[in-house]
This record gives sequence, C-alpha cells and structure tokens, in this order.
Amino acid sequence: MRFGDALGIALRTALSKRNAVSVLGIAATVFCLCFAVAGLTQVLQGRAAPCELTVTAGQAKLTSSSVTQMEQVPGVVAATPLVQIPVRLTSGNYAAELTVTGLRGAYVEQKFREGTLFTGHGAMPYLVLNEAACKQFQKNTIDFTDKEPDIHWLGTGMILGLDEANSVPARVCGILASETPDDPPTVLMDYETAQALLRSMGQPADPQQIDVRVRNSGAAQLVTDAISKLGYVATQPDEGIAAEAAWAAGQKEANYLVLLGLLSLLLAVFQMRGARNLAFCRAQGMLAALKWMGLRQGTLRRVLRLQTLLVALLGCAAGLVALAIPALLQQDVVENTCFALTVPADIALPVIAVSAALFTVGARPPAYPGC
Repeated sequence: MRFGDALGIALRTALSKRNAVSVLGIAATVFCLCFAVAGLTQVLQGRAAPCELTVTAGQAKLTSSSVTQMEQVPGVVAATPLVQIPVRLTSGNYAAELTVTGLRGAYVEQKFREGTLFTGHGAMPYLVLNEAACKQFQKNTIDFTDKEPDIHWLGTGMILGLDEANSVPARVCGILASETPDDPPTVLMDYETAQALLRSMGQPADPQQIDVRVRNSGAAQLVTDAISKLGYVATQPDEGIAAEAAWAAGQKEANYLVLLGLLSLLLAVFQMRGARNLAFCRAQGMLAALKWMGLRQGTLRRVLRLQTLLVALLGCAAGLVALAIPALLQQDVVENTCFALTVPADIALPVIAVSAALFTVGARPPAYPGC
C-alpha cells in the first residue's frame, strides 16, 4: 500500500465520531496548559522582580547611619532615606498643594517623559514631578478636570512655599512618565536639599522612613527578619501585599489548569486506545480476509500510526482556536484570571508540541496480530 493510500485511510478514520472525544481532550489539554504556563510565567516574573519594604523606627531610631545598615543586609539591592514636606508650588497664575518627597536620586527607577533627575546643584531645589502631579496645578479658580495645564515645565521657575513665612525659588528638572492611570501625585527632591529645607524651618531633618529595595519577593521575609533584629520595623506596602495575594491566587489557578490539562490528555489517550481496541476486535473477520488477499505485515500498523498523529494534530489545531475564546467574553468574566492573559507564540508552540508528542506516544498502537 502506497503512503498516499495509507494517509487517506488514516484521515478518514481520524475524522470518525469515535475519535471526537480524543480530539476534544487534546484541545482541552492545549487550552489549559497554554493558559497555565502563561499564568505561571507571569507569577515567576513578578516574584523575580525587586520588591520594596518600608522601614520605620522601632527600638532603634532612624538616622543617616541606618541606611548603611540596611544596605549591608543580604538581599537588599538599594536603600534610601525619605523625608516628606507639604508645600505649595506656584508657577505664574498656576498653583498646587503637593507633598515633596526627599530621597536619593540613585533609588529612582521610573522612566522620564522629559528631562532628567536632579540635574542642578546648589541651594535652589530641583524637582521631579510625575504626570499626576502636573495635573494638580490649577489657574486661579479654573479646574482642569484631571488635565495637564499648558505649562512649559522645564523652562519655568517656580516658588516652593514651605509655610506662610517661608518660600524659596525652585525649578523642575524632569517629568516622570505615567506608569498606571491611578498613579498618585509625586514630587521628588534630592534628600540633602530636603534636609536643608527642614532645617531652615527649624524642623527635625532625620529620616522619617527608609525605603529598601529587595532582590525579589522570595527574599523579602529574610530581609524583614534581619531588619527587625537591628531594632527597626519593616513592612511591605499595600501594593506589595496585594501583588503577593494576586501571585498566590494566580499560581493556584495555574496549578488547577495543569491538573485539568493532564487529565484531559489521559482521557484522550484512553479513549483513543479503547476505541481502537474495540474496532480491532470487531474487524477480525475483515482483517483475516485482507491478509488472505495480500495485506502486508506492518501496513495496518502504519495506518494506525498516521491515524494517531492526525488525531493529535486535529486536537492541537482545535486547542489553538480555543485560545481565542476568552478574548470574546466580557472583560469582567476573565478579569484577574489566567484567561485574561495573552498567550504568546513562544509559549503556545512548545505546549502544542509537547501535548502532541505525549498523546502520540501514549496512544501508539499496540502490536496487534497481523499488524
């Protein structure tokens, strides 16, 4: 029997009703495993990224030397002292009530829309604003309704009002790009300059808190314990706690999808083997006649192998099409689940290859008499 004839017979049998369950099982396997791998990848990337801890005074008081202690803790990649100063920024007819955060420039990792970080030196404060802070400026009684006013930020001087009696000239040196639509207004200043402003008002200039960047979330607890032994209190911001909860939920969901995908694969394999065994038992008479008519040894086995491969390919194709289904659902149905993710080709193709290979090996035809 020629290969083309064997392929034609295998294709007709692969499209039969008794193989429909196997095709659906492989499709479910591809669907579940693709979203599971995408979810696990997102969780691993999130947990591998640096996270932040907020350190406040405990048994020990925060001082400038405290930062050096934090930087020597294993797992800490950066630390900065912080002070916050409520101010009124005025530029011509525009003004905004904001809080300036003094910190070390090397700690800032956000991208800039324009300008750069603390380019100036000397007594004049140089400021970095984010886009949310720019939208806080109003002209007299005009409300811009969350729109950024027409100010040439990097070329306009400002008055930084500390209180009713104290104000100093300031200049904006950079605008941070918006990371999310819900970014809070942020104004940054060099830490030493902020300390000098506090001293000019007769206020304490010691750090109010210290922000610590940890290598990844896996090291966060070890760093927290080490900082506690130094006499300070280390806590994770609400955003970090929420992210940890989301990662735990995502990993749990991905584990369930992996289990469901493997069960679907087993169902497809057992259905294929069972349907083939039943068909072979029912066709004993026909096989004997074909063998008497000259059916060669190994011909039937070749057809069965092609049939297995075609069922695997049909199932993978159906699973690939099914990946588009979550995108057609309403956003609130798949929000905060693995199905809200986009499955890239570098995840889908290996999953399809592995699923097809496992099914082909698991459902390979046994050595029937005469095959």
